[in-house]
Amino acid sequence: MADIHKLYESLMAVDNGNDIRNDLISEHLSPYRDALDQVGIGPLTVAKHRKKELNAKLDKFIKLKGDVAVGLKLAPGVTVIAGGGVTESEKGNIVFDDTLIRARMINWPIQQKAADSLEKIFNDPEKSIVEHTGSIEMTNFPPEPKSIEDWEQQYEKMRRKKDVAKYTNPALGA
Repeated sequence: MADIHKLYESLMAVDNGNDIRNDLISEHLSPYRDALDQVGIGPLTVAKHRKKELNAKLDKFIKLKGDVAVGLKLAPGVTVIAGGGVTESEKGNIVFDDTLIRARMINWPIQQKAADSLEKIFNDPEKSIVEHTGSIEMTNFPPEPKSIEDWEQQYEKMRRKKDVAKYTNPALGA
């Protein structure tokens, strides 16, 4: 640790404005990085965790009324956990038991977060910055009405256009 402090002091003494100095300081003197390294969490562990997240699954349990056989072949990812059946109660009533089914699905939110974080890691920060220059000229606006009567006339024209479009195109129907 003493070597890191000497490195820090030597870098602080040479003030040439390089970003390399700031990168070295943040890399070597980060208490969080040191603490994570001490408990065995490094870049390789994080990469393995992200890879698992890219294939994240979610188990959803569904209760169905009635009996479904335990060995029955269902859709991919769907299995019968507990088959239902028919039971007779002590009073002689017939009770239909429920079936418990597990559906293994893709966990889209977790996979999307993992993909987004990996994209942030692999993409250049300069690529993500978008600068818009120039301007867009907006034309073909109708003239602004000068009185309430002009507003009403424009509204009537617009309403008639909509009515004509509605009657000529059945997809736009009422």
